[in-house]
Amino acid sequence: MRKICLILFLLPLFTLASYSEDYTLIKVWEYLATEPSTMHPWHVAKIGNDWPHETATEMDFYSTLIRYDENRLLLFLIENGINEAEATAEQQAIAQKFPDRSLLWIHPNDGSFLGVALVVGLSPSENSEYYTQKVTGTHPDGPTSDRSWQIYDPWPQIAVDGDGFLYVSDKHKILRYKPDGNNGFTGPEVVFTYPEQDPPAWLGEMLGQQLTNQHYRAWIIRSLNVKGKGNNKVMTTAARFWIDGGGIMYYSSTDGGASWTIQTYLGQSNGPVGIGGTTSQPIEVPEFNEEWVFGTGFPGSSNRIWFGVRYLGSDSFFDVMPGDLFSPAADAADVPETQKYMAWEMIDIAAADTLPYVAVLSLPAWQSRESVDRQDATAWVALHSTMLDPNEDMIEGDLLSTYKINVTEKDELPTDNPDWDNWDAAYLASIKMYKNPAGYTEILWTQGTTGFGRLVVGEFADIPDWSLF
Repeated sequence: MRKICLILFLLPLFTLASYSEDYTLIKVWEYLATEPSTMHPWHVAKIGNDWPHETATEMDFYSTLIRYDENRLLLFLIENGINEAEATAEQQAIAQKFPDRSLLWIHPNDGSFLGVALVVGLSPSENSEYYTQKVTGTHPDGPTSDRSWQIYDPWPQIAVDGDGFLYVSDKHKILRYKPDGNNGFTGPEVVFTYPEQDPPAWLGEMLGQQLTNQHYRAWIIRSLNVKGKGNNKVMTTAARFWIDGGGIMYYSSTDGGASWTIQTYLGQSNGPVGIGGTTSQPIEVPEFNEEWVFGTGFPGSSNRIWFGVRYLGSDSFFDVMPGDLFSPAADAADVPETQKYMAWEMIDIAAADTLPYVAVLSLPAWQSRESVDRQDATAWVALHSTMLDPNEDMIEGDLLSTYKINVTEKDELPTDNPDWDNWDAAYLASIKMYKNPAGYTEILWTQGTTGFGRLVVGEFADIPDWSLF
């Protein structure tokens, strides 16, 4: 695909006059573990590196915060930070109100708790005999690593489509729940399962390559986006994992999301193995007759934005554009590095139709506690321009705006072992971006252990009612 020629040809026909020049990221609300709130009593800072996420965990964890409808957001509470078996009466009351593995209704205006939408549970779908044997090391193929195989999913994600169906990742499966008309959901039904083959010959067939270093163990979903209404819908997932083809999977559905087919795979350099990061939802760009999808690198090396392109309506692989076409710019402010956004540790990325930018969530610099000069590095949300650059300078990655999330690695990680990375923040953190029909953009972010919040782009005197469906 000769994208540069296409852009030069179409640019004079395309105007961006309808876009506001105000790209300031403005906080509507946020909740940080370092600033306890009575609205979310489970959300407090606790020093530790507690990975189990099996309902007795004494650190709180949560993943995706998504827009559900005009009145509600959904937050996936993975762990409430309470060991119910040893809890005080006060803690038991909190645990009953905010159960582990539950979806919480959140008010978009102030972030307050509106009620429990669904308790997913630790094992929402039954594991197959094949999977159980692999986890326990009893499969005829031989034992495997307990790091790559787990009996339950410690890092699940959620998404919602335009008809209100809820999707939950469960290891190598995707589950769907139906709205029950009474502020809850029924289900689940399993709508996709990665074929249980080790190595996964199905991926090799898709790529037309002989794969010798692929393993089923890595098909865990740590990034999930669903888009569409009616019969035809699309979905993207990514593993945020550096081995076993942990790139972007693109799926399509022709039955409203009841079943899904992998349509194409996008690795970094478009190969079967790459440094797997996260992914945005796909967006349509009719101005260029193209479809785009964005991604970031593996959490430990996520200093680039990956940009996949193909023609609208195509079922071919995405072309990965050269890195120099989308090199994100860091903050040029004349201040110490720990006080500015560095375009590093970009854990998740969001895109939306018609918007001339992507939103990136970055975590504090990796293993920053080992360096006195980096211990005050914080998390950030940033907007980077795309080919629909409102400045028309055709340099993707221009930094349009930043918002500082005032948390650091040392706020919740052990200080005596700087080599312990916050994988929970990396694998549970997410950023979602929505374009309101009235014209404003909303950004929802979570950071796995330390905070979650809502931003809007630009000043708005009155934010009108939302209509997502």
